[in-house]
Amino acid sequence: MRGVSKTLAISLIVVVIVIAGAAAYLLMAKKSSTKSEGVQSTTSPQLDLQGCLKGPSAIIVYEKGQKDFATTLLQYVERQLSGNLPPNTRFCALSANEVGLTSLPLYPALVFKISTNEIKGKLKEFVLNETLPGGYIPFRYDYFASFATQLGMYLGKGTPKYTHEARVIIVNGDAPGTQVNTKYLNAAKGRLGVVLSALFVADIKDIKVVDKPPAGIKPREYPAVYAESSTDLAKYNPDLREAAPGIYYDARDNLAEILTGLGLVPAALIPYKPIPYLDKHPALGSGKVHIAIFDDIMCPYCARLYIHVMPKLVEYARNNTITIHILDLPVHQSQEALVFHKLLLCYYNKTHNAWKYYEIMHDTYKQLYSYILSGKAEQKLAEIVKKLREELNATELCPAARYVELSVQHAQDVGINGVPGIVIWREGGDKMLIAMGYHDLSWFLKAIKWMETH
Repeated sequence: MRGVSKTLAISLIVVVIVIAGAAAYLLMAKKSSTKSEGVQSTTSPQLDLQGCLKGPSAIIVYEKGQKDFATTLLQYVERQLSGNLPPNTRFCALSANEVGLTSLPLYPALVFKISTNEIKGKLKEFVLNETLPGGYIPFRYDYFASFATQLGMYLGKGTPKYTHEARVIIVNGDAPGTQVNTKYLNAAKGRLGVVLSALFVADIKDIKVVDKPPAGIKPREYPAVYAESSTDLAKYNPDLREAAPGIYYDARDNLAEILTGLGLVPAALIPYKPIPYLDKHPALGSGKVHIAIFDDIMCPYCARLYIHVMPKLVEYARNNTITIHILDLPVHQSQEALVFHKLLLCYYNKTHNAWKYYEIMHDTYKQLYSYILSGKAEQKLAEIVKKLREELNATELCPAARYVELSVQHAQDVGINGVPGIVIWREGGDKMLIAMGYHDLSWFLKAIKWMETH
């Protein structure tokens, strides 16, 4: 599967957790390093304490031992938020005692001493609709915890500290591949706990895997992830809901997909989400169970799938037991791969010959496989593309080519962020199974049978 290592993926998962993009929003430095006119930075030991407390100000509130961490965070916050705040805003790093905020759910935290109507742009989406003692407005705790976790782990500055505690319960599913790989989980439990702490805004003390959900709870996705705590966790993350007394889940339904992306489970069962523009991509067969495969012509695992598994699956499509959809997800940094995918999609939208499209994909993977493994595929693919242009009398320059980029976006919408990406659903069903990486024929057959009976 194309992607980062499990260890690195766990440290980067916070970007996925923050669906609204807050972590990325804070981390993305502006092209110009010049401070906004009138904005004052007060990160030195001689900071103007009264000016910060009076406002307008953006303050990183920290506890003992976190000053260096807070100062580092503040540098990123200042670069990113100055354009969304009044021009005379001060950016400060102050201790909880100095600010008088000694009962926040996490430290460091970000608060503003600014009138709400003075906050501009996208930043408005990331502040909570509440006022703390002293007139401070908090930036969303879960979003800032995600940002601080990502940056702190990357720079070796540490991670946030939480006021409250919780334990996580992961509920296995019964669909093929929706059971947690305990070996991987044990190896990743520490870092995963750090990441889930940011989501639930609580110190995760334990992660337990069970086969049945807590009494009275019916998960909407599998594996299902819950946090159990004596604290009202929904108070600190507006996306959390109480599934049962003291048990909370994320209403955005993204954690099963995250576990899949990390390789902790082979597959995830999630609520059905339609994939847009399926009619712009080839479909083989007309069965009620649908399999969408997102691929990249430079992906070695996609090549294995096409060489060893697809011919058998295609037989099921030919007798209309299943429908196979072939979609584009060119994630490798290859210009020739992008051209190849656009060329084939232009050809398909001109001829609507799905079987010919599949044959070209299959044959190209067979030709390219050894070159991909040796790292010499770019030149070989260029030769293939040149030949295909002539044989198909087609070009990659057509209106339909835009559906390649759109396919990348829609893959992410359903939780696919690696290749090969697999989505399986049944017509009229309310669930879909998503998976990434190479899966053998037996897994596909089990998944098809499960979908037919659920």
